[in-house]
Amino acid sequence: MFSLFESIYSLLKFTMLRQLRINLLFFTLCLLFPIFINYVLLFLKKTVVTQTNFQFSSKINQLDSKDSPFSGDKSSFNFFASVEPGIYEIYCKVTNKRYIGESGNVLDRLAKHSRLLFSGTSDCPALQRDWIEYGSEQFGGKAHVYHLYCGPEWENEEKRKRKEKEIIASYQQEEVYNSHPGRKIEITENYRVLLICKINGIIYQSIGEAHRITGENENQIRAKLRNNYEGYTIIEKVRHGYERIIANGKEYDSITEAVNAGETENRFIAMRLLKNKKRW
Repeated sequence: MFSLFESIYSLLKFTMLRQLRINLLFFTLCLLFPIFINYVLLFLKKTVVTQTNFQFSSKINQLDSKDSPFSGDKSSFNFFASVEPGIYEIYCKVTNKRYIGESGNVLDRLAKHSRLLFSGTSDCPALQRDWIEYGSEQFGGKAHVYHLYCGPEWENEEKRKRKEKEIIASYQQEEVYNSHPGRKIEITENYRVLLICKINGIIYQSIGEAHRITGENENQIRAKLRNNYEGYTIIEKVRHGYERIIANGKEYDSITEAVNAGETENRFIAMRLLKNKKRW
């Protein structure tokens, strides 16, 4: 009988010790797991992102003072920071020109730039031409894609746009792909130009017709024609005559005539008022 009790006692003791060891192991893992995750995140935050889906840069290093005239937050391109709002630069080392932009999500905006540039449909013709002529590798290298200013303090879109304009204006107009405040804009008369184009072997009498038949966005069609995208060719530009307009109840032969008569401050305001209408 004694031996039976002794056996039961030994079994219970072994079982309790085994359970205790399991509990201790589980408790230890629970303590160590958050520490492990924290170290992983710290490591990732210190890692510079290279060759992300926007593929602008083969290697992005720390920005030094000679790369930019700004004294702002000039840091290496960091994934965690770049998902925040801010202002960024895309730089071509062949032409020494840059595109300055702003976004509520810098990484997302750069990804969009990449998709459009690689597809030949960027809405910045000069940037697209250089991308095609010199190759994407000329837009890589030290500090050639980075965020100039980034962080929660740039949540306000108006603030970002003001800073964007300020940065653009700090360069000479031949140093930026953006529309420069010092660039002279030629004012033309109120005529329309129809583009007769060939898309994948089929001729369309206008971009509108191409859009209706193919279903492709008109802006995308224009960009592809402008950037000589494969399969997209401009056959002829047909200029239509002046369109008479009505401004504040008065009839004018052109927008310029209406502006000269003092109906609005300038041609561009008039065009916004008119849009697709013939009167405002």
